[in-house]
Parts: sequence; structure tokens; C-alpha cells
Amino acid sequence: MKRARQLLVVVASVAAAFGAFTLVVLLIRKIGSSFTNDVLLADPNAWYTVRLDRRVHITPDVRLLRFSFRSRFQTLGLSVGQHLLLCARIDGCSVTRPYTPVSRCDQAGGFDIMVKVYRTGTTGKFPEVGGMSQFLDMVCLGTKLKIQGPRGRFLYQGQGRFVTVDGSWLPPATWLGLVAAGSGVTPMLQLLRHVLADQTDKTKIMMIDVNRTEEDIIARRELDNYAKVQAERFSLCHVLSKPPTSESAITYVAGPLTPGIMAEHLPSPTAETIVLLCGPREFLSDLCKPALTAIGHKTQRVLCF
Repeated sequence: MKRARQLLVVVASVAAAFGAFTLVVLLIRKIGSSFTNDVLLADPNAWYTVRLDRRVHITPDVRLLRFSFRSRFQTLGLSVGQHLLLCARIDGCSVTRPYTPVSRCDQAGGFDIMVKVYRTGTTGKFPEVGGMSQFLDMVCLGTKLKIQGPRGRFLYQGQGRFVTVDGSWLPPATWLGLVAAGSGVTPMLQLLRHVLADQTDKTKIMMIDVNRTEEDIIARRELDNYAKVQAERFSLCHVLSKPPTSESAITYVAGPLTPGIMAEHLPSPTAETIVLLCGPREFLSDLCKPALTAIGHKTQRVLCF
């Protein structure tokens, strides 16, 4: 009888513990589901705190930075085509720069950006640039920074559909042309990761990526892989202003970028084509836009990040 009572007590304890565990699991799931639609950037005019958790060296001067939120269920709240402002206190001054996350927009718990580090004095035209990138390259992991957003001129809604910030819809595109220079590839990565992961999106893409040297190409492996495994949807042309002096595995066109290169490696200027641009201001205004106009692309179907 005593053993039976002891066994009954043990069974009852195990059942109670199992029941409590099940209750906790269900509660966690319920709490998690309640945060599914929770976004960090709820107010575009407010500043929100994020924490720098990881820094990965992609190339000698490009870093992948991962920021986290307080809640692992939260998403950033950006759409494809949008960017955010990152603010840091550097030498007693508030410095703000725009960055486009390269992580998927629906990623929960945090986001990634790619930053090209500009060293003071290494850029002849602008010798003092690079304060923010140098700060992000050296600041301690765990540092908390402020972000604000979303920002941007347009959103990509999928299936070749773009809508501007004033609510105007552009006629749908079956072809997208992308022209990126240097770190201007980051919003293109955001777009590519969204479009090429969606098997229902049949939009085809032709991209020109402009850099000085082979070593300057950001996310080269990822871009080249897209061109290889999704060749029916995506083509890529690397333009290098300083091509390799010896044999190289990369397939490239010798720069600088010209209207002829753009005409050959971008979609034809039809009513079903939209071209997206990102890079230095002079690169866009003095070269890309006039060249696209000369080729025949309509101004209203050329979008700049």
C-alpha cells in the first residue's frame, strides 16, 4: 500500500510538471504569435534603439554588420526599396547616414547592413569622408545605436510592380535593369534577395555592377551565384575600371561604364522595362541618366535609390 501511494505521488508530480511545461510552451507560442505583426519602425519620425551584435569582414574594406532588437519576434518594418537612417555619436557630434538593409524585410529579431569602410585620406576627391564607416568598423560589439525610418522614394510590391511614396503606381515591368556602383549594390541586394527567392515573381533582371577593381566587388560570390543558378531570370555584367593584370576567374568588361555597355547589358527600353540606379550622385546625374535617355529609356521609368 505504501509503495502504491509513493508511486501515485510520483506519477502525480510528473503529470503536474508535464502539465506546467506544456502550459509554458503554449504560453510562449501565444506570446510569440502576438508579436508576429510587431515592427520596430512603427513611427517614421521616431528614433529606435538597436544593438550591434556581429561584425563580419567580407572584403578588406567591406563589413557585414548585424543589429538586433530587444524582441526576437519583431521585424524592422521596411519594405523592398526603402532604407533607414543610422545615428551615432562620434567625437561629440551626432552623425547620421542612410543604409539599406541587405537582410530580408521579413527577418525577425534584427537586420544586416553592408558598410564599405573609407579610411581618412585614401579618397582623394573627398579626403575627410568615412567617419561613420570607420566608427562602425571599430566600435565595440554590444554598442547601442539609434535608427529612424523607413525612408525611400518607392516600394517594390512584387511581380514587377512599383509604387512611389505619393501612392502612384508605375505600369508593371517584366524586365528590370539594375546599375550599381560600389556600395550602391546594397539596395540591389535587398531587391534581388526578395525577387529571386519568390518563385511566383517572373520578373527578369539584367544588372551592371561597376567597381574599380575585382577586390572592390561587394557580395561578388552571391551575385555570381545568382547569375549561375538563376540564369533564366538574372544576368550580370561586372564593369571594372582597373581590370586584373593577370588571369582571373571573373568575367568582366573593362571600364569605364559607357552608353554602349549599358545598351548591351540592360533590357531594351520598352514600356515593360524599369531601370533602377544607385551610386555616387555625379555617376548617376552625369553618366547614367543621360546615357539611358540617349538609349531610349523614359525618365519616368528610371528610378534612383
